[in-house]
Amino acid sequence: MDVTRILCIALITLISCTVCAETVKPVWKEHPYLFIERSEAPGVKAKAERLDWAQHSLDALKQRADEWLRRKIEIPPSTGRHSATYVCPECMEPLKTLSPTEHQCPKCSNVYSGLPYDARLYGAQHDGLAAAARDLGLAALFFDNKAYARKGLRILLAYADIYDSLPLLDIRSGQSASAAKIHDQTLNEAIWLIDIAWAYDLVLGAGVGTPDERAKVEGLLRKSAATVERYNPLKSNWQTWHNAGLISVALCLQDEALLDKVLNGDGGFYYQMKNSVLSDGAWYEGSWSYHSYTLSAMVRIAEAAWHSGIDLYKAPELKKMFEAPFKCLMPNRKAPATNDGMEQGPSTMHCEIAAGRYGDPIFEDYIARLTKRGGYEALFVGLENPKRHPNALSSAVMDASGLALLRRGEQFVSLDFGPHGGGHGHLDKLAVNLFALGQTVAPDPGRGWPYNLPIHRDWYKKTLSHNTVVVDETPQKECEGKLEAHDFAGDYHTATASVDTAYDGVTLRRTVALGDTWLLDIYEVESEAEHTYDWVWHGRGEFATDLPNSPAEISFSQPSYKYLSNLRKGDGSRDWRATWTLDGGTVHGLFRGTAGREVILCDAPDNPRTNTLHSIILRDRAKRSVFVSLFSTKPMEWKDLPAELRNKL
Repeated sequence: MDVTRILCIALITLISCTVCAETVKPVWKEHPYLFIERSEAPGVKAKAERLDWAQHSLDALKQRADEWLRRKIEIPPSTGRHSATYVCPECMEPLKTLSPTEHQCPKCSNVYSGLPYDARLYGAQHDGLAAAARDLGLAALFFDNKAYARKGLRILLAYADIYDSLPLLDIRSGQSASAAKIHDQTLNEAIWLIDIAWAYDLVLGAGVGTPDERAKVEGLLRKSAATVERYNPLKSNWQTWHNAGLISVALCLQDEALLDKVLNGDGGFYYQMKNSVLSDGAWYEGSWSYHSYTLSAMVRIAEAAWHSGIDLYKAPELKKMFEAPFKCLMPNRKAPATNDGMEQGPSTMHCEIAAGRYGDPIFEDYIARLTKRGGYEALFVGLENPKRHPNALSSAVMDASGLALLRRGEQFVSLDFGPHGGGHGHLDKLAVNLFALGQTVAPDPGRGWPYNLPIHRDWYKKTLSHNTVVVDETPQKECEGKLEAHDFAGDYHTATASVDTAYDGVTLRRTVALGDTWLLDIYEVESEAEHTYDWVWHGRGEFATDLPNSPAEISFSQPSYKYLSNLRKGDGSRDWRATWTLDGGTVHGLFRGTAGREVILCDAPDNPRTNTLHSIILRDRAKRSVFVSLFSTKPMEWKDLPAELRNKL
């Protein structure tokens, strides 16, 4: 290989590693400028004069600030603790707060006091004080009253006085790299630090504080930033929030070295854009909840940089992050509860920012449909008169996320074949989530909370809680499948996906066909060896069936099966029916019989876990099995399906 070729390869490698990074000189202005500039304040006040919701937001700000002028500042005596510590040590049930010093288990009724239980409340108090300092600073800006800023400064000084005395703790009461002082993890301290830095920016803008007082607050910011910097998990939602806290300090204190680290360093903004955002715009953890959570941090980073002359919104990956949730919305304008997530729609805050910064019709349309607006994002950046831009969603594939999204009429089904999603991933390849009758009728279960509860580990994250196939009662491996085919033309839409790495020597293949009122599901399982195959379906609604069944005691081998209750057995050798009746109507299920098939009817935890799913397990012992089922919002027969689908049965 000649020298020229070596140099070219080296140059290409260097460019590919640094394509996202951009060194930009910030524009330093007079405080405040972190998230709003003094020059913007008159425009915000004028907006409030024209728009009732904006006036209400300003009035609410003044009311909160006035209340804090009268309140005594009381800093919690110690570090705020994580919800993982707020559980009964005997029952592992989340506690109920009776008083600041009394915390009761809802299961055994034991009452706990002292640390760490009392400290669970400290976290909210710490965050509330940071928000108060921020609001007092904003009130000083908008209402030209330095008394607000002086009270905000007192909160900052109170934290400066006690910061060194706080213990360094992680959620296990240790001092690992993720330990912090205000909260028991750097993630939450970084979030707290955003408002603290913003408050100081506003205090400086109000011109209050002596040089010594300012030095004390700057010391607080640097010490807290150093605490956060102790831990860098690189590719992580944590690090994105670290970056949001650190850029707030860097810009407020005009620390260009820290700013460059936040933007261009390992784990920095551009690192996350390159390594953590999939090509379709979704956050790599495969959860729309964590996508939204992380995008909230990205918004704070981008907004802070914007006001110092650095435009991070032009990063194409960031624009895609705003757009991604709109690709997978169900008819109720919410995304399924994939992986460690909950069913939720696009964030109003994100859409306010995106509509203002990008002017994209999809965001403007979302804002125009809101019945209530408010919050600082709407007040500072939001459009005054957003217009509707109808843009009906159609069936689509998110290749990088591994989601086939089928839409027909008011029905929606998602088929998950994508990457595992890391620590927040679930073992659920080829799982489906069905929306019909105006609601999710066969859900992805989402997360259990808090994460340290056994039910989260043994149920919500495991294969059995999802609408897919379990082999030999064991959870799938962490794996990724592939989309084999899809057809989104015609009166019904289809998708076929497969995976051969979920279980050794076993291939799973699923085909779904969605019509306006029905879903045909064909699930094939094949291996050279004989296995027990459990096809699982979890439905919401009052359950009924024409299948003769009787109570049964069944011995299972895996912890996830212990969450099944009300077990009954039936013979699945012939076709049979079931219904799930909800407020909006009835889901009808028709199941193709197979010789030797066992049907297990049972109840299972929904989300929240106090709700119940009525579930079906079709069990075969074979080398190869095909599970065929039809779900519809009105009674159907196999003959009612299109001929080309009937031929596949």
